[in-house]
Amino acid sequence: MPAPTHHILMDNPTTYRETWSFYLVFDSPKFGNVFFTKGDWEPLR
Repeated sequence: MPAPTHHILMDNPTTYRETWSFYLVFDSPKFGNVFFTKGDWEPLR
């Protein structure tokens, strides 16, 4: 990325993959490892 604008987007994430799911791990200088998992959409309340 030429110019990241957020601390989580400084580097590309590491992707861990299983058969029907995956999760992304971002390295953040503020929070350490930040995890995002695949899931179903839920409406905002």
